[in-house]
Amino acid sequence: MKYHLKKLSPTLFWDVSADDLKPQRHARFIIGRVLKFGDIADWQIISRWYNRRTLRRAAKLAPDLDLKSRALWRVVLGK
Repeated sequence: MKYHLKKLSPTLFWDVSADDLKPQRHARFIIGRVLKFGDIADWQIISRWYNRRTLRRAAKLAPDLDLKSRALWRVVLGK
């Protein structure tokens, strides 16, 4: 599958170069940014890139998600 980080909102990676990110290697970072700052279009893109297990794990391990966001993603992604 082709991953094109340029498809995601550019504001997600304001502090890093998207060109330096590798979608498989940096999956938790990318998913965490989308879960915290992304919009529905960003969510739709990453939900095609990553399987549900990867998304759940990234949501669970994201250190900067607040409790309400973490609860929301737990409901959306399942336990």
